[in-house]
Amino acid sequence: MQFEVAVHRLETEFGAPVELSPTSYTVARRTDAASASALRAMRGVDVLGRSDGTLIAVFESVYWLDRLAADQPELVLEPLVAGALAETVG
Repeated sequence: MQFEVAVHRLETEFGAPVELSPTSYTVARRTDAASASALRAMRGVDVLGRSDGTLIAVFESVYWLDRLAADQPELVLEPLVAGALAETVG
């Protein structure tokens, strides 16, 4: 019910179309343009752009993110604020 309320408000009050659909992605990280170029070539990762220009890398598994971060520490993979809070609390 809460998703329906949020969708209605976004569409009617802000004129923002909303599409909710299942996804296989489980974790997201902020990245930069150089890292996004490398990430786009990888399986299990997608890079999305926000309207403010921020690039977000989404991963199909936490395992894949952890492995990638360990193998390629030069990649920018910064936790999102909500994600960082959940990780410190959990």
